[in-house]
Amino acid sequence: MRVETEHVRSLFRTRFYPWPEVDGFGVYELRSHGMRVAKMVGFNARSISKPRGAALSVSLSGYTNGLPETYGMAAEELATALDAYRRAAMDDSANVPTSG
Repeated sequence: MRVETEHVRSLFRTRFYPWPEVDGFGVYELRSHGMRVAKMVGFNARSISKPRGAALSVSLSGYTNGLPETYGMAAEELATALDAYRRAAMDDSANVPTSG
């Protein structure tokens, strides 16, 4: 994963998500046969290229998209950090003067 001022990108599947299209991050549990396998970070993207896939993802996790791993962090810690970075990037973009 790569977090930048303008967007977040998953390395698992190369797709850029501009910060204005991300509605925030949260944690969901992967389960197998009713047992928790892992906690993962999910997020909802406003623009969805595959509505059926997104609908399935939402039904399983509550999010349209998920990160492929937590990069050595607790899922809650990563979701909180990404939300903070997103808010800061959005605040900065709101303060950029427009030409004209």
